[in-house]
Amino acid sequence: MLLARGIALRILVFIFLAPLNNDVGHLDVIKYIVAHHALPSVTAGQMCFQPPLYYLLAAPFRDITGNAKGVQILSLVLSIFTLLAFYRLLYRENTLLY
Repeated sequence: MLLARGIALRILVFIFLAPLNNDVGHLDVIKYIVAHHALPSVTAGQMCFQPPLYYLLAAPFRDITGNAKGVQILSLVLSIFTLLAFYRLLYRENTLLY
């Protein structure tokens, strides 16, 4: 039940939340990767110091859709997979400590 509510909440947030918040620097890094097919230098922008895995995964979504909502789709999918992984670790693998 908790898993279903978590997934439903994440989908609800996706529907109503704008893809950008105060940190537009994340999208700038993704745009750079799409335009130059390379990672920016660490000093090139506000968020360039972040680990690049998410940006590398998000760049094709930005390239295909052409907007930030496409990148937000990736965030939705990754967050649902994270909830499913936590569910499996906690309830299926008996990793709960009693």
